[in-house]
Amino acid sequence: MTMAIAHREADQVVVIDCVRERRPPFSPADVFLEFSVSVHSDKCAGSWVVESFAAQGIRCEQSAEPKSSL
Repeated sequence: MTMAIAHREADQVVVIDCVRERRPPFSPADVFLEFSVSVHSDKCAGSWVVESFAAQGIRCEQSAEPKSSL
């Protein structure tokens, strides 16, 4: 499981601020709690991502943009 934190500069350059990885074996629920407060994601896996975060009390906003545009 991986996590990246990024921001967009005024000139539209995207800067990756932080990357984290957890290798198996791990509990996905435990890693969600470790990595997350609020999340923005692409639409990978449909509603599973949103529902999984919501079950942990974490709000997940999915981008309207396709993954290739993010």
